Amino acid sequence: MEIAEKVKASVSTRDVLESYGIEVNRQGFCRCPLHDERTPSLKVYPNGKGWYCFGCHKGGDVISLVMQLEQLPFPAAVQTIDSRFGLGLIGAETSKRDSEATKKARERKEHRREYQRREAEFAACVGRPERRDRLEYLDNWLSEHRDWR
Repeated sequence: MEIAEKVKASVSTRDVLESYGIEVNRQGFCRCPLHDERTPSLKVYPNGKGWYCFGCHKGGDVISLVMQLEQLPFPAAVQTIDSRFGLGLIGAETSKRDSEATKKARERKEHRREYQRREAEFAACVGRPERRDRLEYLDNWLSEHRDWR
């Protein structure tokens, strides 16, 4: 059995959601962590291996859930679940390779956040003559870092 299949067989969707602090009610519904909402729209299926959100129309298994929650590639999501639940399915070599993928994904996420922060600052400076120098700097920075979006 492949490592990913073992992870799916060992951990339920409910367990993953609850590990992120998301409460699943008795009917198997919870508020979707992938978008803002007031009422539960994410359904955890009774077998515990699948989920679907009727709000954002996304679904899948435990690995795809972690991939979307953490914005990680598949191998890094498998490693995250393995380490978070102490399954011990991934060896040291695989773990090292996946941790590099996790590091790159984390860097991309940080770059995206920094770009969005500076974009918001840029918007706040528009129309304010006293902030012209900062606006110029931000315009240049945003132009140079477009690939961070």
